[in-house]
Amino acid sequence: MPRPPLQYCLFLAASLLGWPIASTAQEVVHATLGTVTSIDSAAKTITVLLPGAKEQLFKVTGPTVPIDFDKRMSADSQPAATFQTTGAFAVVFYIGGEDNQTAVALKDLGKGPFSSTDGKVTIWDRHLREMTLTDSAGAIRQFRIAPETIVETVMGALDGSQYQPRRGDEVRVVSQEENGASTALFVKDM
Repeated sequence: MPRPPLQYCLFLAASLLGWPIASTAQEVVHATLGTVTSIDSAAKTITVLLPGAKEQLFKVTGPTVPIDFDKRMSADSQPAATFQTTGAFAVVFYIGGEDNQTAVALKDLGKGPFSSTDGKVTIWDRHLREMTLTDSAGAIRQFRIAPETIVETVMGALDGSQYQPRRGDEVRVVSQEENGASTALFVKDM
């Protein structure tokens, strides 16, 4: 019978004896969407008007812990400490709890026009990467999910290529129309 590796034996012994084990835990990056209403460089804060007319204050300091931030989203956004566009409609990538949020990066979505749709997923075509929603009034809307689409889930922010919605999921989609087709820019699980 083969012997288990030494690392496994040490881990098992530490677990049974209650010894602390070094962790490489990372802070999960989440995303929200809103209009940047003010940037205070001296106080190192950014204020964002979220949907529903709620203002959220984000600290702007470098993370003091390792963060789990998708490489594609990181490359496609601007570090929060250098973001200077008041009035921008942007995705805010942040860490922390509801009362203690620190902005990591922002992605300016541009001028728009944008539309917002709340509904239930009725069809997910994983080959075409298209999601069909039915809203509360029964209207049907179809959205393309691009790799650049940002998706906020309870497990953190994902890029669109990782998103796999299921029938019945309730979501909010902020989209932009181009050539008669709607592309989701931001999706939030409700």
